[in-house]
Amino acid sequence: MATPTIDRTALSRIMNLGYAFVFFNILALVVKPSPYRRLLFLPLLVMSPYLLSLSTGYGSLDYGIANVWFVYLFAASDFILLTDVQRELRIVKPPQRADEQIENAPLARRIAWATQLFANSRGIGWAHEPRCANPPHPAPSAPRGAFVRAQIAEAVAVAVLGETVNFFNMRNPALYGGGPGLAAAGWPGRLLAVWAWGLPMAALSMCGHSLNAAFSVGTGTSDPEDWPPFMGSLALSWSVRSSGAAHGTRPCADSSRRTATSAYTHLYIAFLISGIMHYLPEYMALRHWGGGALLFFLLQAVAITFEDGVQAVGRRLGIAGDNVREAGDKYGILSVLLRFEAPAAQR
Repeated sequence: MATPTIDRTALSRIMNLGYAFVFFNILALVVKPSPYRRLLFLPLLVMSPYLLSLSTGYGSLDYGIANVWFVYLFAASDFILLTDVQRELRIVKPPQRADEQIENAPLARRIAWATQLFANSRGIGWAHEPRCANPPHPAPSAPRGAFVRAQIAEAVAVAVLGETVNFFNMRNPALYGGGPGLAAAGWPGRLLAVWAWGLPMAALSMCGHSLNAAFSVGTGTSDPEDWPPFMGSLALSWSVRSSGAAHGTRPCADSSRRTATSAYTHLYIAFLISGIMHYLPEYMALRHWGGGALLFFLLQAVAITFEDGVQAVGRRLGIAGDNVREAGDKYGILSVLLRFEAPAAQR
C-alpha cells in the first residue's frame, strides 16, 4: 500500500475551522455576562461534526488535531454553558485584585484575561487550578532563567521525539483506512504500533506545556514553582487510580465529602467524558467507529472500583501501609504492562 499524500485542501479547511474555533472560544470569554452568552457555544458544536468529516490523509495527524479540538470543546462546554467565568474565576498570579470586576474592565483587559484563561488548560496561576489532578508543584528553588532554558530544551526534545515517531507512523500502512491492520504485523509490530500511536500526542501536550511555562515565567507573570511537570513520577503507577497522577489525568474527587454513590458517579462520568474525548479523534483518524478508546477509559473506572474494593477488604483484614503499597507496586507493574500490551495482543 502506497503512503498517502497529505490532502492540502482538507488541511486548509481544518486550519480555517481552527481559527474560527479559537475566535468563538475567546469571544465567549470576552463578552460580558448574559444569558445569551451560551449561544456562542453553538458555532463550536456545529463545527465539530464538520471537522470529523475531514481528513488530511494522515491518521496520526487527524488524531492529533481532533484530540486538541475536543479537549477544548469540552472545556468550552464548562466555561460557556456551566460557569459564569467573569464572576467566578480569577487569576491568582499575578494577583487579580479582589475588587477588580473583569466584566466592567475595558475591552483590551477582557481580551487579555480571556486569552490567558483559554490558553491555560490546566488552570495554572488561577484559583480554580485542580491541584488534586496536577502533579505536585516543585519547590521554589529554580532560578527563573535556568527554568526557562530547561523548559525550552524539554519542548525541543519532546518535539523531536514526537516528529521522529510520527515519521514512523506516517509510513505504517496499518494506521491508514484500508490498510492491512495491526494483526498482519505480528505481536512485536502491534506492540510497537501501540506505543508509537500514543507517543506523538503525549509529546505534543508536553511541548505545549513546556512552552507555556517558559513564556509565562520568562515574562514574569508566574514563577517556576507555579508550574508542576506535565507528567508525574512513574512511581505513582502502583494502581490505576494513582497512575492518573503520573500523566496528569487523575480525576479530582474529594470522596470525604461525598457518598460512595456520588463519588463513583463522578468517577464514571469523568472517564466517560475522557473516553469520548479520545473516541471521536479515533473516528477521525480511522474513519470508522470501531476504535476502542471509549471502552478503554471506562474499563479504567471499573479497575479503580475493583482496586477500592480490594483495599477496603485489606483494611478490614488489618493489611495497611507499606504492605498495601508493596502489593500495589507489583500489581502496578502488571497493570501498566497490560494497558500497553493488551491492545497489541488483540486481533
